[in-house]
Amino acid sequence: MGGRKWFIELYPKGDSRADGKWLSVYLCLADSDKPKADEKIFMQGHVGVLDPVGSKHFSRTGKRWHAESSRGWGWVQFLCLTELRKLYLDKEDTLKLEIEFEVVSATKYSPII
Repeated sequence: MGGRKWFIELYPKGDSRADGKWLSVYLCLADSDKPKADEKIFMQGHVGVLDPVGSKHFSRTGKRWHAESSRGWGWVQFLCLTELRKLYLDKEDTLKLEIEFEVVSATKYSPII
């Protein structure tokens, strides 16, 4: 996407800030493709969780500028695990994600000195 390598970080029991009660989801740039000091990348999109038949879903949308110091973009508290287990896991406890993102802009900038 946008000529760069991206990956999803998914924490089924939440990351260290989610108290084991939330699904945490992040979209991250590969280390080799992180913006340089004078670059920024603007992206937007959504992450959705499909129900077992692939229709009804829970989703969140967002927009973000990625800079050199950005680790990734996403949600610590994406979806409550109680709701996830009840509505979105199939018989094999499989979770289906739907992810759509686009890189809207990539720019170089210079701070005014």
